[in-house]
Amino acid sequence: MALVELRQVMKTYSDGQSSPVTALQATDLLVGPGEFVCLAGPSGAGKTTLLNMIGCIDRPTSGRILIEEKDTATLGRGQLAKIRRRAFGFVFQSFNLIPVLNAYENVEYVLLLQNVEADERRQRVNTALASVGLSRLMDKRPGQLSGGQQQRVAAARAIVSRPLVVLADEPTANLDSKTGEELIDLFAALKQQLQTTFVFSSHDPAVIRRAQRILTLRDGRIMTDERLGG
Repeated sequence: MALVELRQVMKTYSDGQSSPVTALQATDLLVGPGEFVCLAGPSGAGKTTLLNMIGCIDRPTSGRILIEEKDTATLGRGQLAKIRRRAFGFVFQSFNLIPVLNAYENVEYVLLLQNVEADERRQRVNTALASVGLSRLMDKRPGQLSGGQQQRVAAARAIVSRPLVVLADEPTANLDSKTGEELIDLFAALKQQLQTTFVFSSHDPAVIRRAQRILTLRDGRIMTDERLGG
């Protein structure tokens, strides 16, 4: 069973004054359990739009998105937010950490939104931070951490809710090459450890070659879908 299925999903944007811009052409896609997928292509190719469609961050202009075979078009805004919190973890290139919260509190915040009880929150946050190698820095705020450490906090936050799929939009873009490769190493290790599906976007060849499946986009269209095994 596919975790996520896109059926002829298209996304256009319009400001009401100029001609609509098609960011994603009619797209079919299946993402299954345990995949390690990279969306490759240059800036403007449609990678972020496709991630937003997969993660139900935005609604398509046309087409259908199914999460575990459930059609999201039938869901209201509240229901969609609930399934998004349950099914997806997100890692952003700008980290998106809350500056006034320390690492522990940033990771815990997701579980607070899900009304997870205190004892379970503590156990899951500690486990998530340990899995990304930050147990000793959990009391540090984002401003006290390096870029790579902040992105590890973001990764811990993404996995703490035990999502079906972790989505990462250009997660290495603000990191040096060594730290970026270490982050992808971390994603691969977490994928093996947790059996979580990862879908990340990149235009960095060093990152792209680490994927087990590469979707190459151009002009809002998936041009190739290459499975490399592993």
